[in-house]
Amino acid sequence: MLKGFQSLGVTGAPNLTKAYILNLNPPPASIGHVPCISSAPDSEWDTVAVVGPAVKQAHVLFSATTQGDGVVTYTIWLQVEDGGWRVAAFHVGPSSMAGLSGVDWWEAAKKQRKEGHDLSAALIYATAQNLLYRGPNYTDPALVPVMQDEQSLTLPKELSDKWPVTWAMDGQAFKIAKISLVGTSDRRVVLAIIQMSDFTDNQSADRQNHLLIDAFNDVHPEWREAFDWLAVKSCKPDGSACFGSVYDRKDGYVQRPPK
Repeated sequence: MLKGFQSLGVTGAPNLTKAYILNLNPPPASIGHVPCISSAPDSEWDTVAVVGPAVKQAHVLFSATTQGDGVVTYTIWLQVEDGGWRVAAFHVGPSSMAGLSGVDWWEAAKKQRKEGHDLSAALIYATAQNLLYRGPNYTDPALVPVMQDEQSLTLPKELSDKWPVTWAMDGQAFKIAKISLVGTSDRRVVLAIIQMSDFTDNQSADRQNHLLIDAFNDVHPEWREAFDWLAVKSCKPDGSACFGSVYDRKDGYVQRPPK
């Protein structure tokens, strides 16, 4: 868990964003979920978990800035035991990326879906859900409608098999280990793809990356409408070495990946 926390790249001090204190009479014997609403204008109903034997419980959310112009949210479930507050559960995860919230990403997903860009839409839907997820004991009001909306999207063939998956594009086969979206410090979005390849040196890996980038540009030119960079990294199957190449949607190939 500590490794995952460190990978979030937290750069700022946490700030309190939400807090719900519940007095339960009687507390449920098994885990239940109850709705809560904050006093902020236009607030929607959050759903929080409760379970006995503690009569007094709380759910508290803190947020902090991260590398890549993002935000991370800490979700803490507290219960009073022996007169003091004790942590019953804890979750930490990203809640904003490239300056955009989960709801912002949902709007972007719907736009790409309307344009018929199912691959971009599927990736953005997944990002929206990840940014809205607050752990198993706290549900953001936007998470459920995003999940319901995404369920009717036809999963593109590039994402339909178990990883690693083979992509056939422009008469070539590429063994893909991962595809994801990454935010940068200047609010840009990188479409990042990792392919498995037995390259001999960096020049060989760069050629492999260019083959995939060129093929992806031919088959999915619409990626430029939603993302700023296409970054491809070739990695040896044993993980002993990797090499990355980056394509800017406006200026073409760049020498170094964006930070």
